[in-house]
Amino acid sequence: MEIVGKNGSSKILDKIFSGRIESKTSLVHLDRTLLKIGSVHPVWTSLSSTISDVKKGAVKIRLLTGTYLFESNKHKFSGGKESSLCRLCGTSNEDITHFLLLCPALHQQRKALFSNLKALVISIIGTSGWTVRFKNQVDIVKLIIDSTYMLPDINSRTDLDKIQKMSTDMCYRLHTERTCILQKS
Repeated sequence: MEIVGKNGSSKILDKIFSGRIESKTSLVHLDRTLLKIGSVHPVWTSLSSTISDVKKGAVKIRLLTGTYLFESNKHKFSGGKESSLCRLCGTSNEDITHFLLLCPALHQQRKALFSNLKALVISIIGTSGWTVRFKNQVDIVKLIIDSTYMLPDINSRTDLDKIQKMSTDMCYRLHTERTCILQKS
């Protein structure tokens, strides 16, 4: 559904919306080129409408929009009064990269999930495609957070949905493990 006013004003709204999105630093992991008024982001189109999938999607959307509360956010918002150190491992500042890729407390959970995601992506774009596309942690975080960055490398919407669904499941399972550890401490 597209919102259209007199004289095709949806294009004007899209332009205003796009300009505001570009200025939001919290949306750094989001492929903003796909955001259009009236369209649904692929995070949601890759999931079913079950309660379980909606919960998983909500966690991923919070990560995607920079609204998931990490210790580094608490540190920033408290003016330095709160520590930015990860409460799970105590070894590093907790941010999105630490949470998704580095936290030793989440290693066991992450190991199998990431291996499966990487195998799926390699089955679609090949080993050389993986090597070229994912050179550093930022690229891997983008894959996990917003798989639509892979659209230029993927010919099938079904493949994108598989990657998106698997990465959403990974985010949710890491989130639930993090929550369980924090509740025990």
